[in-house]
Amino acid sequence: MAGPSALVVFILLLLLAIAGCTYFALVWRETSARRAVALAEWAQATGFYFNPLAKLRPPRPFERFGTGVRIRNCLVSSKATVVEFSVDSPAKATVADDPAAMPSHRFNVLVWPVESDWPAIALRPAAAATSLSDILSLPSQAARFGSHRFVIHTDHRTTGKHLADSRVRGLLPADIGLLLLGRYMILDFSCRPFDGIEFNRMIAIAQQVLSHLPAAK
Repeated sequence: MAGPSALVVFILLLLLAIAGCTYFALVWRETSARRAVALAEWAQATGFYFNPLAKLRPPRPFERFGTGVRIRNCLVSSKATVVEFSVDSPAKATVADDPAAMPSHRFNVLVWPVESDWPAIALRPAAAATSLSDILSLPSQAARFGSHRFVIHTDHRTTGKHLADSRVRGLLPADIGLLLLGRYMILDFSCRPFDGIEFNRMIAIAQQVLSHLPAAK
């Protein structure tokens, strides 16, 4: 009895190779690419989309953070932007100029446009080792508007008092920083995971803060 033809053997081997590649692709998707898949699924469900061009040209207001910004992930919607990025050095200092300059750090932020044009002002979590506001080297106003949860950092004392008198500090969790920069509000959740659960929480916090955010003075 004649054995299987070479063509049949080739087809069987080809099908086996395709099945193997499919299996390994699925395993890779559920392990190595699990985070990327989860982000893509969250984005699709919530009206966000990935902006790959952000890695080449960071969105506003990231130009204010200097040339050391490296965008890792950027998800955009009609209202907000969620960004994971790193900064090699502060905007106003370099390692060559200042040995104590902040080394590379990774940040997770939610960016939301606001109506008022704010001078740079931050609510920095008092217990945080590093915060987004450190990049701008904003002076602390702890002596005037100190808090056991947040410290206001700004060059503008009048604006600092204006923000201190608002309800904003009471609406923020103690580990979430806030930076007002021009017409943008930035929530810094770098101490939390960069995932859909935290994105939903940050969006809810942003909406609550915006409802009590005073107009800039």
